[in-house]
Amino acid sequence: APFSTFVDVPGAITGMNVAVRTEIEGVLFKLMPDGITIDQKVVIQLFVKVTETIQVNAVTGTGPLVLIEEVVGENTTQTLTESTVLLTVPAVKVAEIQARVQDVTSEVILNKVIIQGVIHKQIFFVDTSGLERHQAEDVPFSTFVDVPGAVAGMNVQIHSEIET
Repeated sequence: APFSTFVDVPGAITGMNVAVRTEIEGVLFKLMPDGITIDQKVVIQLFVKVTETIQVNAVTGTGPLVLIEEVVGENTTQTLTESTVLLTVPAVKVAEIQARVQDVTSEVILNKVIIQGVIHKQIFFVDTSGLERHQAEDVPFSTFVDVPGAVAGMNVQIHSEIET
């Protein structure tokens, strides 16, 4: 299930550079009595830094020009995604669910950064015959991070991590 959240970063405007770091802070799950349905919750932390590329003289006066990144603002938020998955075969136990954030993209609009991606999960479980199995699930997400001062056209850098 997609989610939305906001992070304020004062001073961000369209056209500025954006660095986004995502971390999965926790995966909670519960196997329902039918042995097929798993309710899942994933906690994601998002860190956003907005910079603007500016041109300055390398030395005072008429020296060579260099490009540098000036930080406009940064912010952090957490969000919770919830989903339900149906296993292809009944389970007696879910051993573990591993998750990672992938295919992350971002776009800067006025005062906001739009972040989209996929939470890829590997579900490891034991079926009713005692066999260990796994099943994959992809859950798309989309969120907004408030970054006051951000403008369209700014560069975006995205870094994803999983915190275990």
